[in-house]
This record gives sequence, structure tokens and C-alpha cells, in this order.
Amino acid sequence: MRSSQTFLAIVALVSLSCGNGVDDLSLESAPLGYVRGKVDLGAIDAKSTGKPLRAALVWGAVPNYVLACVKYPLNAEIAPACPNPFGFVPGLVEAEVEVGVDGSFTLPLRRLPDVSLSVGDDSARIAWGSVVVAADSDGNGSFNLLTREGDDHETPKLADLALAASFFRLDEPQQRVAFREGGWDEESLFYPPKGCAAPPVGFSALTTPGLKPLSLDPAPGECTSASLDATTIEPVPLSLNEAKGLACRSINRAQVRQPGLVPPGEEENEQGDHHGLVGKQVCLDAETLAIVGEGDCPTITVMPLSGCRQNLVCQKPDWDFTKQPPPWWPCAP
Repeated sequence: MRSSQTFLAIVALVSLSCGNGVDDLSLESAPLGYVRGKVDLGAIDAKSTGKPLRAALVWGAVPNYVLACVKYPLNAEIAPACPNPFGFVPGLVEAEVEVGVDGSFTLPLRRLPDVSLSVGDDSARIAWGSVVVAADSDGNGSFNLLTREGDDHETPKLADLALAASFFRLDEPQQRVAFREGGWDEESLFYPPKGCAAPPVGFSALTTPGLKPLSLDPAPGECTSASLDATTIEPVPLSLNEAKGLACRSINRAQVRQPGLVPPGEEENEQGDHHGLVGKQVCLDAETLAIVGEGDCPTITVMPLSGCRQNLVCQKPDWDFTKQPPPWWPCAP
């Protein structure tokens, strides 16, 4: 069971100027900089199964925490659908190249991070990136950790297998690519680099031992910032579970639903076909049912007897069946 300290820590986490003259748009713009890296091929060759390796700079997105996973004790039944709250969440791929035969690569930076991935206000903004190496498992020659399948094209499925990353968890040693605009907000909780001085304005590389496990306190060790030209990023090999977690954190896998008159999965549409939630039913407490899906990135749907459509926690519930649960309700007091 996670401690109250851990819960509070997790909740707490909760353009280039135009020049004079006319540009020739037919010419490719000069890179703003380069990210140079090298991966230990001996540590990942066995996992790549002979597939070509591609390296990419991936800017981090704002984490989307699954409240059910931190409000209730984390057990083996719901754990597959619960992303690590200290994990890096892939946002957009900035640049990608094929990894050389010696494990080296150079990523050209041709644009600034998207504004949705640069967090702060008009006076201070920061974007954090991770260099990820993956096996081109689907052979399409591009870097994509997830694809969408199914009749609705919404079912996430692992595509390219991530083999190494320079930044995949806050509580692990890491090398980040940083882009800073304006000032520096030491109190920001957007992947907070606790114990680190402000990175320089513009692109840079930050090397840090990370945080202590399940806390916001810095781990022992030195945190340094340097120019990209003076830094070689060395992605760290990932386990299969870490690779799946990295890819699956990029999607929102949680939702809240009002309990219906029939059990989940037995609802009928207008044609009389059964549809709805399919998965393992888990009672989080006497008044809260969770349905954990299957697949590469399992979803978790929470059905509280009293709750709101937008969130698991609210002051005024949209429904309240605590005094008279549906007849099929499986969670006993």
C-alpha cells in the first residue's frame, strides 16, 4: 500500500522571429542544433532481434495521473492499468535517425518544442526531452512506439519496441534535453529536476541522479547542465516492462462511468447487440468497482456508486446509488 507521503507527492506532480527579406521555402532550414548520442549495442542487440535501430528525441508531455491508482491500494489486479506516476510521458517526436553500426547517432533540431509541451507562463517556460532508441519492429522506417487497431482504430498496440532511453523515470539517473525560454521556475512540478541549478536559456543537456524513490527529494549526486555540443547522450537499456510503460504512458487509459442497470459488458445497442466494457472486475472498496481491460496498454474504468463523469473526486456527485446499488453490484460491504 502506498504511503500518504507518496500520495501527496504524486498529487503535487498533478517562435522563431522572421528576418528581413523573402525566404526560399524550397530550401531546408539550417538546424538549430544537434543532439549527439551513443547507445551500448551490446546491451540491446539481443532484444532488437535483428531489426534496424532508430533514435529519436521525444519531448515530454504533461503527465495524466490515474487517481484510482493512487487513491486505492495498488494490487496485482489493477497494476497493469496503472502507469508509474514518476514516469516520463512521451509527447511529440522532434527528430529521428537510424543508429550507426557503432551505436552512435546525431539528431538535427530544426524547430522549437511545440507550445503544448513547453510548460510555464509568458515569463518562464521549460520543455524536457528524452532520447529514445527503438527497434523498427514494423519495418516502416519511422519511429512510432504505439499504433491504433480495432474497428474503431482506438485500441492501442505496441509498435516499435523501445530498447533504451536517456530519461524514462524521475526516480532514476537521467540525461534530459532541455529547452528553456525566459526565467526559471524553481517550484515547477513539470518533471521537477530537484537539486539542479537553472539550465541555460535555449537548448542544453541536463544530467541528474534523479529523485529518491517515490518522493520529491533529490537523490545523492551531482546535477549538471552543459551545451548540447559538449554532451553525448547515452540512453540506458530498458526492461520489457519499462519499455511497455514508456509507450503506454502516452495515452489516457482511465475513465469514470456511471453504473448501469445491467452488468458491464451486457448493455445492448439499438440493434440489440451486446457491447460495453469488457475486462476483469475488481472491487476497490464496497462502493467502487473497477474494470481492467486487456491488451498491450490495459485501460481502467472506475464505476463508483456515487461520483462524477469528469473525475473520481468531486464535491457534488452527478449520481448517487449508495443507498440502492444496482441488483448486479458485486462489491460487498
